[in-house]
Amino acid sequence: MTPPEKKQVSRKEFSKAFRKSNPILPGTGGKLFSGTERFKFEKKLFGRKIDTHVSRDKYKKMVRRIGSEKYKVKTITEKKAIGKKMKFLKRFGKKLGF
Repeated sequence: MTPPEKKQVSRKEFSKAFRKSNPILPGTGGKLFSGTERFKFEKKLFGRKIDTHVSRDKYKKMVRRIGSEKYKVKTITEKKAIGKKMKFLKRFGKKLGF
């Protein structure tokens, strides 16, 4: 069951939920997305900007930007890793109600 759709979530709530989410990447056979990797990934998504809220549109834009990086890398293993992280983000977005 998915929660009702939200238009935005506070940045603190997003960070807390992102760090506490299920660390297993989908389609990897149980490979973990460690806490430090998630922290770095969150920094990569938001950069140094300090926003108070994360909107649904902004989140979708970030996921698309990560998807465009998949086409820039050269090796298949990097493409697969980015694809699995995108699946993780999409599943996480559904949990947040985006």
